[in-house]
Amino acid sequence: MNIVLLKNFAIYPEAEMNKELLERLGIRCMLQKGNLAAGAEFTGTVGDANLFVSSRDYTKAKEILDLE
Repeated sequence: MNIVLLKNFAIYPEAEMNKELLERLGIRCMLQKGNLAAGAEFTGTVGDANLFVSSRDYTKAKEILDLE
């Protein structure tokens, strides 16, 4: 299975919400914290995140999240 980047979110909690939505609709996905998000517990910043899906689910996930 090939994993592809669906979207980079500037705010980690927004990425989490979108991940949960996709998973509720049967699309497996994963988040990768950006540099700021990875150190959030130490810095107090929220940070960014990358949301990945399988290439098989890419088009469906884009439609669900209304991405162009």
